[in-house]
Amino acid sequence: MTSTPAPTTYTTLREQWTTPSDILSVLLIVGADVVKTALAQFNGQYFKPVPFSFGWVAYAYSYLLTTVGGLKSMPEAEFKCLLINCSTGKIWDRTSWLLGRILDCYEDVWMPEDVRLRVKARDQIRQEFFALWDRDGEAGGMLGFAVAVFSPEETSKQGVPSRDNVVFASITTTFVQLGIAAVPCGLYREWEILVVTAVGTLLAWLMGVLQERSTSNRRNTKKSFILTKGPGYGHAIVILGNGHGLDLDDMANEVSFRESKMRYRLSIAVDLLLVILWTALLITTSGMKTNTWYLVGIGGIGMLQNIFIAGARRHPSAYGLHLQYEGVIAKRNVMSALKTLEKEYPNVGRHLLPVLFPGPLGPNEAEWWAKAEDQAEERSNSITRRIQGVL
Repeated sequence: MTSTPAPTTYTTLREQWTTPSDILSVLLIVGADVVKTALAQFNGQYFKPVPFSFGWVAYAYSYLLTTVGGLKSMPEAEFKCLLINCSTGKIWDRTSWLLGRILDCYEDVWMPEDVRLRVKARDQIRQEFFALWDRDGEAGGMLGFAVAVFSPEETSKQGVPSRDNVVFASITTTFVQLGIAAVPCGLYREWEILVVTAVGTLLAWLMGVLQERSTSNRRNTKKSFILTKGPGYGHAIVILGNGHGLDLDDMANEVSFRESKMRYRLSIAVDLLLVILWTALLITTSGMKTNTWYLVGIGGIGMLQNIFIAGARRHPSAYGLHLQYEGVIAKRNVMSALKTLEKEYPNVGRHLLPVLFPGPLGPNEAEWWAKAEDQAEERSNSITRRIQGVL
């Protein structure tokens, strides 16, 4: 009786690299953070065209935990960002992934050309007189500060994202994946690759629809807001309240829908069903023995596209925040910029003051800001009296 010879190292490696079914099932459960960030890039959209890729199985389990525990579905904030409510003075510090992305993309993606020119002119003047200021021992006052003022667009529907290249590239990637999956059908009459890809794409898009139910933003707010990174950052963004904008407090706090018990249970049931379907898809791929390189390529293309989505630098309108540029205040001195801002937009500069100057003010500065606060309060009381008179 002859025994079967033990497989050599060469034979084992050749079989593994010919049909990598084992590693394929492992790849499907890594990369959940990439998927989560890619989905966050489509915040505000019911249809999130995030392609089928590695990482979806692990993300399905983590999202079930999010639903059961009532946790945040958005990623943790990546960049420094302060949101200041000019009505209440409330300061949100690094609480929103979305606001951090919007602010971080400001200088190289959506800064108005007028602001760039004003900042450039200010910097040229600073360079010309820098030596003189340095001799006087006042170089620290030459930091420079630019405040760009925006208002919500009245002609655009706030909260509804505009389409950009990220959306179209994602949809194109899905069609490319399906095209690759169809190759084994034509060559070998084997349909399993196409079926797995189509089912995976459908499940991925369903997960995106489910995630959208977890966040909401109030609209038509009259609140004004300020975005900045704090001391040392040379820019601030003011978004005036005109009754047409989004309530950025909700975005900073990631307000969730208050679901009824029945809807909460239904949400858990749907998420659990999706977890089961993703697990079934994982088991299916682990049992595939032929043409698995096609599926590895499809998953790899999807992962590369999701990395591109997750790292994409986008305009605020792509997140549903449609803004109209109103003007800029650019000064060589931060305090001068804040005073001008307060004169033109009462209560705005005053709420930015403690952020940029957390310490005690000099006597002259303290007196100026006290008068500005009194004037703003008197103006507010006057408006209140007028409204009461009309009523």
